[in-house]
Amino acid sequence: MTSRHIVLSAINIYQSGMLTIARDFLLQLCQTPAFQRGEIRVTMFCYRADLYRDLQQASVTFIEKPRSRQSWGIRLFYEYVYFWFWSLNQSVDTWVSLHDVSPNVRARQRVVYCHNPMPFYRGSISARYDLKLKLFQWFYTFNYQTNLHKNRHIVVQQQWMREAFVQFYACDPARIIVAPPQTMVNRPAQPSILKVQSSTLNLIYPTFPRTYKNYEVILAAMRLLVDTPLRLILTVAPKMNTYASMLAAKYADLPNVAWVGFQSRQQVEIQYIDAAAMVFPSKSETWGLPMSEFQRYGKPIFAADLPYAKETLSGYDHAVFLDPDDAPAWAEALRMFVTKGEYHPTRVITHYPPPFAPNWQALMALVL
Repeated sequence: MTSRHIVLSAINIYQSGMLTIARDFLLQLCQTPAFQRGEIRVTMFCYRADLYRDLQQASVTFIEKPRSRQSWGIRLFYEYVYFWFWSLNQSVDTWVSLHDVSPNVRARQRVVYCHNPMPFYRGSISARYDLKLKLFQWFYTFNYQTNLHKNRHIVVQQQWMREAFVQFYACDPARIIVAPPQTMVNRPAQPSILKVQSSTLNLIYPTFPRTYKNYEVILAAMRLLVDTPLRLILTVAPKMNTYASMLAAKYADLPNVAWVGFQSRQQVEIQYIDAAAMVFPSKSETWGLPMSEFQRYGKPIFAADLPYAKETLSGYDHAVFLDPDDAPAWAEALRMFVTKGEYHPTRVITHYPPPFAPNWQALMALVL
């Protein structure tokens, strides 16, 4: 019996949500009936095989490329040169690139999973505080379009990204699959926990300091709320980067802001339980994982009035959407919340036109 050869390339994936997606993709592929019948063999190019140790089995071959993260030059050599010559000597039925770049390969069909929203971000990025990110945005814009139209399918996590690929790269929407990450959605909600025993009501904003995360709008709002028992918890420390140092210096006089720095997974969960609400003013996200996580507690989430946030919070009954540039509006909404216990949520429902993969099984059926 001739088996189909599926190649997964994930040489730049080593942590966080992208690693979860890569692991889940491999796991679900190995659970398909075709794989179980021995009709599929898998080759996976990865950063380190031990990241998938619990998923290793006879029909999966791991090829490590640990140098791939040393520089973009090495990464692109693998994507555009090495993979091409390697694929010439193989019989590849489907090549799935799990990290944005569409490599040069010989395969019967190609699929690319696109995580990064930065090529579509049109807000300002400070070259002074985020030069690397600004260069990364330009670089990714080029890399997204290289070989993009050679893919049979482009997989994205939200409808707004499908629309962005159509607008910026003239892609056929019928070839773009929206597949919300299942590890981040449909989690059971817990009863709303709004009664906090202390006199302080904590707001949590758990994210890494980048300029597009839009910290200044919520910090400016907190300056207008120093007379309230609200306290903002930021998972930021001044020495994380130059942007964090600037923020900490500029808002050092605010007694209602706690700069707690990086938090472990367990610490973040404790912060979620203790918080009265989440604020999420970021101007660009692939999905908005913290908002998905926080929904389990049934508490208010004050979010940027942007497409990514509305899709992430689709169907959630405690979402308040605010202009990401209007600090007084954030302050007013939070003041009403803390003084009157009131907030005005908007329930948004996102409808996805096909092709749409509501779960991993549907995605496997579409791309394999």
